[in-house]
Amino acid sequence: MARRAVRSVGVNQLATNSAWRTNRLLVLCYHGISLDQEHDWRPGLFLSLEVFEARLRAIAEGGYNVLPLDEAMERLAKKSLPAKSVAITFDDGFADFAILALPVLKKFQFPATVYLTTWYALRNKPLFNLAVPYMLWKQRDCPIGAAAHFGWDRPPDLRTEIGRAAAWVSVQQYVTSRQLSSTDQFDLQEEIAAVLGFDYQSLVAQHLLRIMTPAEASAVAAQGFPLELHTHRHRTPEAPDLFVREIHENRDHIRAISGTEPRHFCYPSGVYRPAMLPLLRQCGVQSATTCISGLAEHGTEPLLVPRMLDLHNRTQESFEGWLSGVEAFLHR
Repeated sequence: MARRAVRSVGVNQLATNSAWRTNRLLVLCYHGISLDQEHDWRPGLFLSLEVFEARLRAIAEGGYNVLPLDEAMERLAKKSLPAKSVAITFDDGFADFAILALPVLKKFQFPATVYLTTWYALRNKPLFNLAVPYMLWKQRDCPIGAAAHFGWDRPPDLRTEIGRAAAWVSVQQYVTSRQLSSTDQFDLQEEIAAVLGFDYQSLVAQHLLRIMTPAEASAVAAQGFPLELHTHRHRTPEAPDLFVREIHENRDHIRAISGTEPRHFCYPSGVYRPAMLPLLRQCGVQSATTCISGLAEHGTEPLLVPRMLDLHNRTQESFEGWLSGVEAFLHR
């Protein structure tokens, strides 16, 4: 109701063209674009292609200036942002970026940055922590037998979200109790698919829920979409030496993939601690983005840059409110 009232009196347009908005940068955060039904399963992580294209169309029709992240951060520090500045970022580096997002970004001639987690890029496998819950969701209308091997002493009830969550917890406990490595988990998800009666090869063939391979990521970088730091294994260990190692390994692989030196970082899952900031500076990181909602302004700590996490179930009205800056006030 409040948003409709705001739009009805043209406040969105006033805010968009204000000096206040000119001095601020909106960094948009995306993860994946659905290759199948991922947005119905996890709308906080995936958008449909139709919704994503509608977002970019609103940016274009609103006359917003979409800047490369590197330029945006530099101009923010120098107080030289153009009016209505926006930067677009993608976390993780899912294969669907190269398949779906990149062509649409090129259609609108918008730059974007990809924060790439590299250990998974080298494996070319669906991510265990996403693939198994997705298969459980896909088989929600199928009768499943017991499988004590995974802790399913009786048939799991996949018809409800609670039942699927319980089945997934049992799998996680199985992995923990047996101290299965990440490589073992890749094998396990194929076994689980067989028990569920799910066509695992269809998941692989559609490139669902996996990170871009080095060749795919290299092609993305060659088309002008920079690859930046997201840790090697998508984690932020508390031990300083391990955290720094994650950055160095990530950087070494990105350098080999793209031939460029990554200087910007994104905290995996939005997890950050104050102790990380001096370590990032030590590693030569110039900016780091969070999952804190807001617009960045001159004086914002460059290693704690806020973003707006876009969601499939976010209304277009809300999205346009974030573009104008009005939604930032309503969010507060």
